[in-house]
Amino acid sequence: AGAVRYPSGTVGFLVGPDGAPRLRAPKTLPDLAEGHSDTPSALYSPAPFEVARLPLGQVALLVGEDAAVAHLVRAAMWRGAELVLNPSREFNDGQFAIRQQARMARAYENHLCLATASPS
Repeated sequence: AGAVRYPSGTVGFLVGPDGAPRLRAPKTLPDLAEGHSDTPSALYSPAPFEVARLPLGQVALLVGEDAAVAHLVRAAMWRGAELVLNPSREFNDGQFAIRQQARMARAYENHLCLATASPS
């Protein structure tokens, strides 16, 4: 899993072991962690909250800050997700600790696992 930033917004993806795409999910919220509330987002369109059924469980994909927002994580869980993958860009700033706590809280309160990875 990973995410790519395009001029039109950030899109997360999950690729299977055969190289076939399994999930594609646009980032719903603007890139708030970077301090750019005017960056492209998908707030204007319905989100399908697709779930990939894998041998280890049912997996959803939420990009960046989307995984820290209760109603987005809850919607993925209601669609059947047991594991939420969260590719993100992280920053060691004054909000780092609270972003980590928010991710943990969303997973705990929705009874699912959340795995996050950041290149920085």
